Amino acid sequence: MNFLTSLAFLFVFQLAVPNFSYAKDHQLFSGNEISADYDKMVSRIRAGDTLIFSNGQKFTVERILGHGYTTLILAIKEDPTKALRIPLNREEQSYTESYIRGYKMLAKAELPTVKVYESYGAEYVVVEKLTDYMTFADFANAASAPRLITWWRRISGRKSPLPLQEMEEKFYLFARLISLYDSIGDLNASNLIYDFKTQEWRLMDWTAELEPTSSEEENPMRNILRRLNLTGKRYEWLAQFIGNSREIIEQNRQRILSGKACAQSYAQ
Repeated sequence: MNFLTSLAFLFVFQLAVPNFSYAKDHQLFSGNEISADYDKMVSRIRAGDTLIFSNGQKFTVERILGHGYTTLILAIKEDPTKALRIPLNREEQSYTESYIRGYKMLAKAELPTVKVYESYGAEYVVVEKLTDYMTFADFANAASAPRLITWWRRISGRKSPLPLQEMEEKFYLFARLISLYDSIGDLNASNLIYDFKTQEWRLMDWTAELEPTSSEEENPMRNILRRLNLTGKRYEWLAQFIGNSREIIEQNRQRILSGKACAQSYAQ
């Protein structure tokens, strides 16, 4: 093999094989203090980088899964079944702590949520990585307009049929569970998902802003509707579906409020 052939082989090899020689270590937190360059470091996170936290924990980034307004979500090489959540910027540290407080309350109430495996203050949360799911927003679109089912299956890569009837029935069960609250922080059509593996509706994101049932006038379903923009027959379907859910919530809510009233009378 001559020099030019060897050089060409090396060039092709470098293109074909991921090169982590440029991977960086990012000390995001130290001594329980957030780095002054946190925002800059987070904006530069790439696959292969190592993230370091105050407790000495390190995570190697496999890839970026996505982000919302407050949180960056990463796949980690240490465990392919888990994902890492970190504040999107310096201003969103409090959201991480709110997420954990909310999780403890939701778990106590036995509401189905994404599993939390580990957390450290306002620095990070290690959660279950979801792989086969559908958001309520996509479900509402697909169920109200069957032509969109093919579109969703194409972009999601899902080959098996959508169990829409089962998903509707399971949602009514979920509605009965969330009737425990007047409101759930950050509950919307994108943060509520149907998990095809567990065959249940689950909360994917939330905050600690949970208001226990106290009034027949409040309804947590209102937050789910905020980001949906269906019209015509599709809106009629949604109105009927949500109406059924609200009825289930109100029936259960009245039982909850009656139970509270009885408990208060007994206490007096």
